[in-house]
Amino acid sequence: MQTSITDQAEKDNVERQHRLRKVDELVQAMGMTGISKSSVSTLCKDIDERVNAFLKRPLSGA
Repeated sequence: MQTSITDQAEKDNVERQHRLRKVDELVQAMGMTGISKSSVSTLCKDIDERVNAFLKRPLSGA
């Protein structure tokens, strides 16, 4: 069965919310409090970009 665009968007939103919660928990575990949802979202975006760049990097043999 094909996933509709709205189903995929909802799935993406749920995954994004899960990541935001996890980052928020991590930040709190490091002793930081009062971080805004906007800041957590920015952190997630930066992490996603770094991970994607790492995954797309060229591999070369030594």
